[in-house]
Amino acid sequence: MSSLQDTKKLLKRYAMARIPFIALNTLENGRALEVLREVAEELSLPKYAHASSKGTYDLRSGSTVSDDRSTYGAIEYISDQMRRRQNLTIILTEPPDLSVENGDSRQFLSFVTLASESGGVVIVLSNNTIWNQVQRTGMIVDLDLPNEEEMYAFIKDFIDDNRSRIPIEWDNTDIREATSYLTGVTQVEAENVIAALIANKIIKKSDLDELRYSKDKLFANISGLERIDVDESVKNVGGLEGIKRWLVEKKELLDPEKRDALKAKGLPAPRGIL
Repeated sequence: MSSLQDTKKLLKRYAMARIPFIALNTLENGRALEVLREVAEELSLPKYAHASSKGTYDLRSGSTVSDDRSTYGAIEYISDQMRRRQNLTIILTEPPDLSVENGDSRQFLSFVTLASESGGVVIVLSNNTIWNQVQRTGMIVDLDLPNEEEMYAFIKDFIDDNRSRIPIEWDNTDIREATSYLTGVTQVEAENVIAALIANKIIKKSDLDELRYSKDKLFANISGLERIDVDESVKNVGGLEGIKRWLVEKKELLDPEKRDALKAKGLPAPRGIL
């Protein structure tokens, strides 16, 4: 099962259990809202979402139910609805600061308490920490970036949808190669990269060369990230398990006795980790 389907399954279970607070940890609000919309459809639950661009709206139909575009306006509106109706769900795409105890987080805690009393659910989309008093009222769910399986399906659908519009030289092998280059970025970032190729009115096999360096362009201006060149000694370090194996190997090689044994054989001592 893909990471996305794991997340969807967990959200569906929590929705059925009426967990009063769910923090969906994500960098992709659009992708998160689509998953939540699918859950609402499958369970036939009344579910609202709030965004500053459109106010509070029905997640399933898209129709606006409150024009107030402020987060506090949405909380006030849904609070009033929760006093009248059972089992409502609200998704806040731009929640107040819930990372520490402050006026906003205490007010939000009261909102979650009201939801609990009426069988409601409050979902926030965020990638920040949550004040422990709020966190203890519910659960945290992670929506990771698309894995390779999900990215392949997304790129293939995107490419196939445009085959009747423009000449496309890519076959399935090329799509797999493109997937390997774009795995690790958000779905929106991948969509932008492919859309830029489609804008040329043709997608050629040579365009894969451009994709090979797409991550460098995407991450070039992100503060705190620096691109470094690596050699063959770290070619298998990808992923958490790869890093663990590499660190174990480095630790063993840095052992004084093993370093002396290497020197005795006339072999160079390995470079340190730092």
